[in-house]
Amino acid sequence: SYYFIGDFRLIPIAVFFYQSGYLMRKLINDKWFFDKIVQFFLIALFLYLNLKFRNSLSIKCHGSYFFIFMLTSFSGTAILLTLSKIIEGSIVANIFCYLGKRTMLILTFLLISFKITSLIVVKLYNLPYSSIGYYPVIPGVDNFWILYSIIGVMIPVTFPFIWSFCITRNNG
Repeated sequence: SYYFIGDFRLIPIAVFFYQSGYLMRKLINDKWFFDKIVQFFLIALFLYLNLKFRNSLSIKCHGSYFFIFMLTSFSGTAILLTLSKIIEGSIVANIFCYLGKRTMLILTFLLISFKITSLIVVKLYNLPYSSIGYYPVIPGVDNFWILYSIIGVMIPVTFPFIWSFCITRNNG
């Protein structure tokens, strides 16, 4: 069986990750616990699990792979929290903060942005225009995830600037 958006069986998993991220952040702030050895161990564990079990980050894994999914996700969360500590106060952190404050805007326009990217893929590969209808992206063009990511964030973030420009131009 596949998990769909809104599947109530995923709520306990989501709560677990939310709480584990909160607890890990508390532990990371305590210098005695989170030293370089623990960071190295978590990065090594994350990389090992992803190389050994190719689908370890897929929520569709079942049975004994579910524990590996949880372990991989847990170590990935710790790595992201560690990276956030490292980049704290930098320009990269400011960019992530800016984007984080616009999450709802990004999510609102993400599908439209993906369709614009799909149109670019259709043009590049001479695919039928009906390929734009795939949800959320065109299957089989895996090497375009960077373009989908960039356009999926840039269009929603720049939309308010374009909108205000058009409004002031029409009113001016």
